[in-house]
Amino acid sequence: MRRRTLLAGTLAALTLAACRRLGLEDVVEAQDGLETSCSLLFSLPAGANWTDHFEPGVYRCAVCGQPLFESLAKYDPGTPWPSFWTPIEGAVVPVRDRQDGRISESAVECSRCHAPLGDVYHDGPPPTGLRYCILSAALTFDPAS
Repeated sequence: MRRRTLLAGTLAALTLAACRRLGLEDVVEAQDGLETSCSLLFSLPAGANWTDHFEPGVYRCAVCGQPLFESLAKYDPGTPWPSFWTPIEGAVVPVRDRQDGRISESAVECSRCHAPLGDVYHDGPPPTGLRYCILSAALTFDPAS
């Protein structure tokens, strides 16, 4: 339990640092009038740890509820973060620096509310070869009915 608490604190600190680096401290007005910011993401309840969760269903953005990942795209890469090989089409986008518009090397966010989600790497399984490494706090889960 103590190790999990330390890991969660470390993840929160790293994500907050990434938010600051990307200029996401201020509230950003997104499509459909939704607003989000890194501080809003961190104000969410701790929630579940989705790393070892493999129930059928859909993972959603914890801020706006948009469907992000199908459970069929989830896999265990041996890291402490929930990982997916592909998002739902159009749901996850690369982070753009708010000051100069450049695309981040790996950071991704929700396409609807721009909540920071995590990172994408090119070391995932076929068929995409991608690994979307997502923060548990950025996700909620709807089980398949």
